[in-house]
Amino acid sequence: MGSICLWVSIAFALLFLGGIVCWVLLRMRALKAPFDTQMGHVAKLAVLSGKGEYKVSLDFSEGSIAQVDTILEQLHRRFTQGDLEEREMEKLALRWGAYVGEVAKRVKPGRWERDSELGPESLPLVFGENRMCFPVAWCYKRIENGEEDSIGFKFDVLIRRADEIDSKFDEWNDSTNEG
Repeated sequence: MGSICLWVSIAFALLFLGGIVCWVLLRMRALKAPFDTQMGHVAKLAVLSGKGEYKVSLDFSEGSIAQVDTILEQLHRRFTQGDLEEREMEKLALRWGAYVGEVAKRVKPGRWERDSELGPESLPLVFGENRMCFPVAWCYKRIENGEEDSIGFKFDVLIRRADEIDSKFDEWNDSTNEG
């Protein structure tokens, strides 16, 4: 009986140490990865957080944006009650913004960058040469301001319907310049 306990203890210790080694190796690899890849890793942490903390299954589908909006509403309530410090709010905005951005990349090919003309560490998601959006800032504002800064609405207008809106604007612009 004693030797079985010893072997079980050794097995658990090896699994624990193996888990730590894997975590350290993944961390080191993530730090060397391109920024776009790093944001993908952060988005995967949001999926784990959704499942563990909020009991929500996120699948990187467009439909999951509504689930993220619900999570951000819960965080907004914590914020309004004074239960959310600035640093934690920034981390949560990064986590959920990375997830929203990765969903956007599945709808419209793009890439994450660290900086933009708005400033360093503005974390834009860039599509093509002249279009960008800021999902991390969207999530921060959603936590801060509540429903008026809906992620679903921004996602719909700035990601899903962006090309349609651009073409209507171009038509309108052409018609006003003809007169």
